[in-house]
This record gives sequence, C-alpha cells and structure tokens, in this order.
Amino acid sequence: MLLSGFLSRYNFSKIDLELEIPDEIYANKETYIKIKLINNKKFAPIFLMKIKFLSKDFLFPFIQKKNYEISYLFYTFPKRGLFSIKKISLCSRFPFNFFEKSLDIKKEIKFIVFAEGKKCNYQNLQLILTKKTGEQNINKKGFDSELLFIRDYLEGDPLKYIHWKASAKTGSLKTKELSLLTYKPIIIDFDSLPYTDLEEKISCITFLINSYIKKGIPVGLKINNKIYHPGVSRQHRLEMLKILALYENEIKF
Repeated sequence: MLLSGFLSRYNFSKIDLELEIPDEIYANKETYIKIKLINNKKFAPIFLMKIKFLSKDFLFPFIQKKNYEISYLFYTFPKRGLFSIKKISLCSRFPFNFFEKSLDIKKEIKFIVFAEGKKCNYQNLQLILTKKTGEQNINKKGFDSELLFIRDYLEGDPLKYIHWKASAKTGSLKTKELSLLTYKPIIIDFDSLPYTDLEEKISCITFLINSYIKKGIPVGLKINNKIYHPGVSRQHRLEMLKILALYENEIKF
C-alpha cells in the first residue's frame, strides 16, 4: 500500500493541462475543445491518466517523459451566453488498480457561445438604417463585374476569365480584367426586426451578419442606443456576435 501510494502521487506530479477553445462557437452546433496533457517529468512516463470535465471522460494510457498527448472533446452547447469551465478532474487507478486517486484542477476558463444562426426572410424585414442596399462598380481590378480592359494572361488567372476571341486573334492567351463589385454598407437595427421572441430575433441577426459579411457587404449593428459602424473584418463580425450572445445575459466577465 505504501508503494502504491508513492507511485500514485508521483504519477500525478509535474503535469500540465491545456484546453484550446475555438473563438467561434455557436449554440446547438457541435464544436470541439482541444485537450493537451503534458508530462513535465524528466525520468518517468504518465500512466492511465483520465481527465473528467463537461460530463465526459478521456483516458490517456501512456505519455512519455517530457512529452504530451492530445485528445478532442466534441460538444454541443445548448444556448448562447457566457460559459465557464470551473473544475477539471484528473483521475487514475495506477499502479495496482486498488483505488482511484483524483486531483481537481481549479482553473476557471471562460468563453462565449454565440447564438445559433437561423435563416430568416430578411428580404421582407425593415432592418436597415440605409434606405436600401445596392451595388457599385469601382475602377479597381477584381473578378466580379464589368470589363475594364484586356491584358496578357498571367499564371494563376481563372480559366473562365480568358478572353478567347482576343486570344485567337493575337495568338496568345488574353485575360479579361473586370471591375471590382462593391456594396453600400448597411446597419441592422435590432429594435426594428418584427420578432416577439427574443431568441428568434437574435438568431436571425446572427445569420444576417454572417451572411452579409461572407458576401463582402459591410455590416453594422444598432443595439441599446449604440451603433457599431459597418465593417467586414473578422474581428468586427465576432465583436457584434459577442454583443448579441450576451444580450440580456446577467453573467458578466
């Protein structure tokens, strides 16, 4: 028993645990959490170490000295908001399977789960401050709109933009240079959406933000008498989704 206790304690020594949580998680959509168990011991492996959190168990049978192993937890969060993992347990029956020794790691990890994006009929919604969205052509190179000029083919040009008639006349490949298509920015007005159900409204706006920015349309948000000006960057998109995820949520950082 004395030897068992000594080996068990040593098995738990010099262990680090890291969790890598994606910065984009949506309610009711499966996501993953990366689990990295690190053995910092110089002379001995880790044996039969089990990790418990979020009602899941993960067994790491063997980790070499000065090494690590990785596993993945696939999980679906049921709702939007601020979540936290407050306790992670390490458990092992090493060395003789007499009893299970456990160690609680009290490291609070906070992260935000965005609202589920539900497709909505935004064509009929009066949700923008600008009168309407629209398209404009600008004299910058792109692959979206009207022909600017014809130039020599460059390696990597899409084949669908080759000007075959000009290529046949000159005897060398020519490419159509098109003007870049841009869009007027829009701002989604939270209060103007005709939804009585708060969660449906937030899910709809989440869908709209992701859909518009994916198309390259600058999107902003008016909520709580504050305006987030239109943009298309990933950071801007995640900031608006965060505001929606925490809307009327009493849990704060």
